[in-house]
Amino acid sequence: FTICPFLLLMAIFASCSKDAPVTPPVVEPVDTTSHDFRWEVTYLENSDLRDVFAINDSDVWAVGNIIPFDSIGRPDDANRCGAVHWDGTKWSLVTIPTVNSSNQVIKTRIEGVFAFASNDVWMTSYANSYAHWDGKEWRSAFIKEASGGLRRIFGFSPKDIYFAGSGDIILHWDGRSFTKMQSGFKYPYEIIDMWGVEDGGERQVWAIAQVLDQIRSAILVYRQSTGKWETVWSNEFGIGLDQPYEGVMNSIYPYAKNSYLLAGTVSYISESIYECRPSTGTKGKLSIVNLFSMWPYRLRGSARNNAFVVGDRMLMAHFNGSTWKVFRELGTNYASPLRGLSVLPNSVFAVGYDATRGILVRGERIK
Repeated sequence: FTICPFLLLMAIFASCSKDAPVTPPVVEPVDTTSHDFRWEVTYLENSDLRDVFAINDSDVWAVGNIIPFDSIGRPDDANRCGAVHWDGTKWSLVTIPTVNSSNQVIKTRIEGVFAFASNDVWMTSYANSYAHWDGKEWRSAFIKEASGGLRRIFGFSPKDIYFAGSGDIILHWDGRSFTKMQSGFKYPYEIIDMWGVEDGGERQVWAIAQVLDQIRSAILVYRQSTGKWETVWSNEFGIGLDQPYEGVMNSIYPYAKNSYLLAGTVSYISESIYECRPSTGTKGKLSIVNLFSMWPYRLRGSARNNAFVVGDRMLMAHFNGSTWKVFRELGTNYASPLRGLSVLPNSVFAVGYDATRGILVRGERIK
């Protein structure tokens, strides 16, 4: 017998429609930035630089331990400086006053820097003190709640600043006084990195705790909505091990609520950048780039699609939201680690040191 062509077509259509997806798959749009940068490297003799913060392209602070030369070319330790400032044209030495527990002005290494504006700059010192610039003068005070040196600093406003340092120190400044916070980790752990993000009305501060020279580290988060620090991942205490992080965690850059880029390393194996991005179903399972033997020290960005990582061997790499580019034109000198990093939408500043010199790297996107 014969089948009506019309009925045959209907049968085929019905059969195909059963397997057709009800809704098309969601494809996330890729938003990227350019990898094209030009670079300028400046060296400071008798110096080591630890941190940098860029307020804008012509107002940048880099801090550390800087010993200038006297009039006949000898190192002048008595006039050591704590910072250099970039005005858009040149770097200039700046003496940062710091005080000890007896309120005596001393010269010591400046460890961290953060700024809200040109007239609101904060610095932390190895002597448990802070220095503040109000646009007219520097003021320094000893923080009795701290011990062992302050290193990292991050703030949402002049009345909401977080300080971290040796041991388990995390302090909060509310504009009037310091409060010591409970991180859940004690010495020999140290807070080696700290950064925050404000998203959807929630403020979060993320930190990396690490036992130096050992494979023990942890990821911490402080959510202002809960008012306490929580441990997200710890290889020593077996927390969050459903995520693929291995070895030592070094730096974290949160770019949205509960979302971050993370630098980790397993000695002699690999140094990877991971991403935790719950909004797309990625729970720390994406290894974006393997840096091989280039140990990462700091991750920062102005957005997810404009993030950088720096580390030893003059490591400088850029993530544009889709791919990474390593700028090997800066060199691969093993004795020249970059440790501090600050990122603006179209420029980046990094600092570090080699055996005798401080290193200042300035990158400008080629438009």
